[in-house]
Amino acid sequence: MDGIVNESVRLLRASIPTSIEIKLDVPPNISTIKANATQIQQIIINLCTNASHAMAQGGVLSVSLSDVELTAPLIRGYTKIKVGSYVQLAVKDTGHGIDPSILENIFDPYFTTKETGKGTGMGLAIVHGIVQNHGGGLSVESAPGEGTLIKVFIPSVKEVPAVKEESYKKMPAGNEQILFVDDEESIVDVTKKAFSKLGYTVKAFTKPTEALDEFTKNFDDYDVVITDMTMPQMSGDVLAKQILKIRPGIPIIICTGYSDTINIQNLKRVGVNSFLNKPIEINVLANAVREALNKKQINRSYDEI
Repeated sequence: MDGIVNESVRLLRASIPTSIEIKLDVPPNISTIKANATQIQQIIINLCTNASHAMAQGGVLSVSLSDVELTAPLIRGYTKIKVGSYVQLAVKDTGHGIDPSILENIFDPYFTTKETGKGTGMGLAIVHGIVQNHGGGLSVESAPGEGTLIKVFIPSVKEVPAVKEESYKKMPAGNEQILFVDDEESIVDVTKKAFSKLGYTVKAFTKPTEALDEFTKNFDDYDVVITDMTMPQMSGDVLAKQILKIRPGIPIIICTGYSDTINIQNLKRVGVNSFLNKPIEINVLANAVREALNKKQINRSYDEI
């Protein structure tokens, strides 16, 4: 979820006035959630957009992620939320605040304090619906002149579900070497184990700069590169372009939850092979890898004729 938050805030920065300072507190090792990535991005964008509207004269927008344990006393007042482990998304603004008389209505469809033509209020209702569909909850703290803090709780999962042994028999295998890059350790661990079982040799990194350094030193060792799109220090498209400068033609697969945030045509022109939308099942990724490698082998055969 940290990647989704970082990418969403990066996109929002272009539309939020520069008079609003954005403070981001997103630790790299936040627990995994089982969620629809596009809908989680919707939550972030809606909450941050509403927060920015409350700070017409400027202010501070704070966005943070944290792991929390909700106990029985803490869940009082929530509907359909259970005791357990959650990832908490907190969006805080220093705006005009919300009057107590309307606080309980802000997530109702079509309720709005905006002028005609400035919005319907559906944004927060959508947020509420998405959160409930994911088994989560919301809390709002606000007072006139003191800003607003909205907390979203999405259930976390302790482990990424393992792939059943019999499932590997249905996936295409190989013996090539893969360079895999993703800033989420849980995804790195699961993917590395899965491709190792399929016969591949996998070298994985959570930092794209380290992956680029490795590829620069040993570019002939690798047959295919798989990279996440949204990462700290360097995005997947930038990493792909750097790798292709070093070794043109190497198959590259970019994994992203937001295919509309990258220029696919430009990346195809520089040599990126495939684009997969997160979350990605291992069998889908395994098929994409095999297809990219087979296409590379066919092209090599034609070159030799």
